[in-house]
Amino acid sequence: MEKKEIVDTKSIKNIVMVILAVAFILALLPVILYVVYFGGGFSTQMSDWSAFGDYIGGVLGTLFSLLAVIFSIVGIYISLKVASRVHENELKFNSDSLEREHELVKRQNKPFPNIDYDIHNNRIEIVLSNHGPGTMLVRNIDLIYDGISYKNFRELFDKNGLSGSKYGCELKNSFTVVTGGERKMLSCEDMSIRSKFDEIIKNTVIKLVFADIFDEEFLVEEDFSSH
Repeated sequence: MEKKEIVDTKSIKNIVMVILAVAFILALLPVILYVVYFGGGFSTQMSDWSAFGDYIGGVLGTLFSLLAVIFSIVGIYISLKVASRVHENELKFNSDSLEREHELVKRQNKPFPNIDYDIHNNRIEIVLSNHGPGTMLVRNIDLIYDGISYKNFRELFDKNGLSGSKYGCELKNSFTVVTGGERKMLSCEDMSIRSKFDEIIKNTVIKLVFADIFDEEFLVEEDFSSH
């Protein structure tokens, strides 16, 4: 990518050339006027040369003082442009640094949910664990079965043929899971309903909405069709 110049050097060069050209013309103008009004040739009188020197010195001295002021203004303009660009670059660098640091801190505190469906010791369990380095703030959980959304497992089972069965539902729609921690979402020890229970679970999609400590929300979907 082409770098943008701090100062438009071409424009500055053109301005300087115009100033110098005008200054050259103005410097010649007093001499031309002197010759026109007082005649040409070289005087042999010292007093004439002294008067001419005073004349030229007075006119050109004023002109050069004016040029010095103009060039000083140009120099100040260039200095201000440079200082402004340096300040902009410093602000951008600091802003980029803060943004990188913020992104790094967010990555270092991002939760990573894992939902595990397990059968062991005559018990069926669904456990939500946090494998990430940051605390997980669970905001909402939806259970999608046969195209219908349910807010919890008890509602899901009661409306799909398992009403009154012995199972524990510890799921809430808002809770926290710390780094390395876990929360039991469902527990069932009634093996007599295992077949129906397993059929419902394996056809249910769990939609989990959670946030990190910076309040940035994420959505994950989990199903157990392959279990």
